[in-house]
Amino acid sequence: MTRDVVAGCHNSAETFSCSVIPAQQWVELIGQHGYPQGFLHFWAADYFRFGALDGIILPMWQHLWFVVYLRVYTMLVVLLLAVIPAVMRAMLAEAVFPFYIVHQTIIVVVGWYLLRADVAALPSFLILLAATMIGCWLFYAIGRSIGLLRPLIGLQRR
Repeated sequence: MTRDVVAGCHNSAETFSCSVIPAQQWVELIGQHGYPQGFLHFWAADYFRFGALDGIILPMWQHLWFVVYLRVYTMLVVLLLAVIPAVMRAMLAEAVFPFYIVHQTIIVVVGWYLLRADVAALPSFLILLAATMIGCWLFYAIGRSIGLLRPLIGLQRR
């Protein structure tokens, strides 16, 4: 990665996020605009253009809308955590950022394949739910267990 590419990414976790999140915009460009290139070309040549591509401004920072519902979910989680043992709370607290990094990318990519396969709504929902939960836990578990990956997914070094 060049210095220009990671200019908006201030630490290793943000840099890793800058390489995960573009998959969502790539899928959107393929599905809605007929973008002809593969993901690696998109990421290297188009995502960090800081301009328009088929009317879409790249890079997209469309993750700000979550603030309102995040507050509601936080209050619900606080209530739930009151009944969860302390050992599990520590693990769940550590898993939050890795889950945040990867969840939407899993949903967008799996959803794209489900749409292409013309899967009905209820099975699509169930597959998306399962894929997101399994994918998030795997992402966290693998990143947590490999020391070099820990800082890339927002975890402290051991």
